[in-house]
Amino acid sequence: MAVLLAVLAAGSAPAGAAAAGPAHRPVPGVVVRPFEAPASRYGPGHRGVDLAASPGDPVRAALPGTVHFSGLVAEAGWVTIDHGGLHTTYGDLAPRDVVAGQSVRAGQVIGRLAEGATHLDWGARVGEDYIDPLSLLGRWEVRLVAPLGD
Repeated sequence: MAVLLAVLAAGSAPAGAAAAGPAHRPVPGVVVRPFEAPASRYGPGHRGVDLAASPGDPVRAALPGTVHFSGLVAEAGWVTIDHGGLHTTYGDLAPRDVVAGQSVRAGQVIGRLAEGATHLDWGARVGEDYIDPLSLLGRWEVRLVAPLGD
């Protein structure tokens, strides 16, 4: 059994997010898979974080904004919110409680985690560049990581 280490990482809001203030966590669950930036725009990586959650759990908008997309992608329910140069994404949601063009406030329920889902996929990008959505929180976050060699 691998021993897990707690690592503290300071979040600092990227350009485009500062005006909105620190984000709210969309679900309270722990990080089960961290952000892994791709080496190139189309290279492999994990372009968001997976947060532990259970089917039916409410999912909340991290920041105020306007719903850019609410629909199905590869048979999974997704919501994308535009925060003025910053976009956050949430999936797999069923039902989705928001529609494209709708204004949302930070902390507003935008849907519920879909049946069969074990985590929320939460992503963020500024323009075309993916960023770690945890950096939007603007405070210390605890992340569990496996020690090297395990």
